[in-house]
Amino acid sequence: MIHPYTYVGLIQEDDLGLIKSKIDIIIDQVCLHSNVDKKEIFLLRRFHESVKARHIAFYFLYKFTNLSYNEIGRMFGGKDHTTIMHGINKVSDYLDIQDEYYVNIVNLIEQSIARIYEVSKNISQEVNQDKLDVTKYIKTSRRYERERSKIIEKNEKRL
Repeated sequence: MIHPYTYVGLIQEDDLGLIKSKIDIIIDQVCLHSNVDKKEIFLLRRFHESVKARHIAFYFLYKFTNLSYNEIGRMFGGKDHTTIMHGINKVSDYLDIQDEYYVNIVNLIEQSIARIYEVSKNISQEVNQDKLDVTKYIKTSRRYERERSKIIEKNEKRL
């Protein structure tokens, strides 16, 4: 089954074969920092905390992905594009007036996302370096085996 968040250009695959989309990372971080369960953010309930988290998710999905309002709306149970626009505008307005809750949570989520990408970048570089080291070792081992074989052949010819 194809994951519902799988869109072209949004999948990030690390060298260990783990696939995590930008969308999943954003949703996870919004839920973590707003203390809302991941299921709750997708439900049609209108609890105040769920709505705030959902709007923040709209804001980050629009900001960090190439998803349209309609695509974001479909992810959230078929919400209309104007609902998505309203949520994004609401978060932007709160940020403009420096609302403490929104400024703090948006900063926390942005920092978390930046750390995740930095860590994944470092892991990727380490894995690539390990691959180079293994390749170098294999080549050296093969060269050693070839030289050893030549020496053995020479010794056998002498006998």
